[in-house]
Amino acid sequence: MAIDIKKVEEIIDYKFKNKKLLEEALTHPPGNTGSPSYERLEFLGDAVIGLAISKHFFWDEHYDLSPNDLTRLRSANVNNDKLARVAAHLGLYHHVQGTNISDSLEQAEKFEKEMREEKWLVYGREKGPKFLADIVESIAAAIYVDLNFDMQKLYPVCIFKVSPLLSICLSVYIDEEFIASKSSKLKKNARIYAADAALSVLRPKRETPVNDGGGDYETEGEDEEELHDQKKKWTKTIYRKRDEGLD
Repeated sequence: MAIDIKKVEEIIDYKFKNKKLLEEALTHPPGNTGSPSYERLEFLGDAVIGLAISKHFFWDEHYDLSPNDLTRLRSANVNNDKLARVAAHLGLYHHVQGTNISDSLEQAEKFEKEMREEKWLVYGREKGPKFLADIVESIAAAIYVDLNFDMQKLYPVCIFKVSPLLSICLSVYIDEEFIASKSSKLKKNARIYAADAALSVLRPKRETPVNDGGGDYETEGEDEEELHDQKKKWTKTIYRKRDEGLD
């Protein structure tokens, strides 16, 4: 299938000078479609996103945190599951080409359906397929190369699409007490309702109704649990409890 370059550029809000880079970023291995697969770009993109998000947390968001806290915050957010959710929100997998990708596309469709049923929560029951995370990493790298490896120019493009999701993930409070990841399980799945405005940031191009019902924020990973244990009073994106009945 031919990639709709213009459509993808609209989704990521970036117009490529070298369209071949975007074709490569959206070509599933082993390729065999006239374009090399995204594997090399994926390798570069992993480092590129890590650096961009590190700068975001270090300079723009949590400049008062210790290096150890910043490391935990980054590792809790920049991982396959979170990037897969970005790809699902943007619908990027619909534009991937390649041979023998039916299984990957089926997994992606199933994951997107589960996310929709969960009202697009940033943390959910199911882990995101690595295939989806690979797409985000490869596109980030393609933009980086297209910008002649200029991180300063890449930063606003990358952060605009990725950071709104990641920042909200680790900035959830209930009555000013930090809640994240396994803390929700330790507190018997404390129910929290994210602000409507915050959820609209997570899915700016979706028509799915705002979450007007319950839903558990269940995050995973030791880093997220350790972040909760410190109970830092970080200053970004505070949500208030709307439901008094915690299980």
